[in-house]
Amino acid sequence: MLPENEKPGASHELRPQGWTEFEDAFNKTHPNFFSRLSKKYQDLSQQELHICAMIRVGMASCEIAERLVVPERTIENHRTNIRKKANLTNTKQKLSTFLMRF
Repeated sequence: MLPENEKPGASHELRPQGWTEFEDAFNKTHPNFFSRLSKKYQDLSQQELHICAMIRVGMASCEIAERLVVPERTIENHRTNIRKKANLTNTKQKLSTFLMRF
């Protein structure tokens, strides 16, 4: 289960379609991913954690946007925010590669 670190007013965040099934399968393959990532980067919202998981399994921004029913630009904005919160200033390092550590 994901940690409850939603920020006030975050109730507008979309829950990915079929998230429970995705999360169950993801947790079997990547145990402790959410707890390790959220422990190290406590400012990540629940939505950002969802997106990190989808990036971790190799989903492209367009695939994530389709699943969340949002514009691709929204996902790109989330990716930028995740990079800032994780202090990833090296633009050469891919976010997907960074997330492999968790």
